[in-house]
Amino acid sequence: MASLDEALAFACETGERFQESELLRLRGELALTGRKSVERRNGEAHLVRAVAIARAQAASLLELRALLALARLGSAGRRREALARIGELRPGLRARSGGAELNQANRLLGRGVATASTVRPRR
Repeated sequence: MASLDEALAFACETGERFQESELLRLRGELALTGRKSVERRNGEAHLVRAVAIARAQAASLLELRALLALARLGSAGRRREALARIGELRPGLRARSGGAELNQANRLLGRGVATASTVRPRR
């Protein structure tokens, strides 16, 4: 977590923010694996911010990564929001190479699954 905090501080200091959403996604995923409710709330907030930053940067693949993490790890309300946005985002990614993330989104939404339980963590 300390390395992610350092990287985020560096991005803030230098203005080099092209990977900020990815750093926040990683920070959020780590926090959401914690047991304390405050860690979980913070983790979810990091993922929501990662989605917003990626969207503002028109970084569709980074947005998809953050949304998949939110669908997998977030609260029920956030999962529903993430699934809806993944459904909106997915058609625009078909022509581009989304790799494992796009395959994950296709599996999640292609079967009409209403929950995030089918999203598998990366190994």
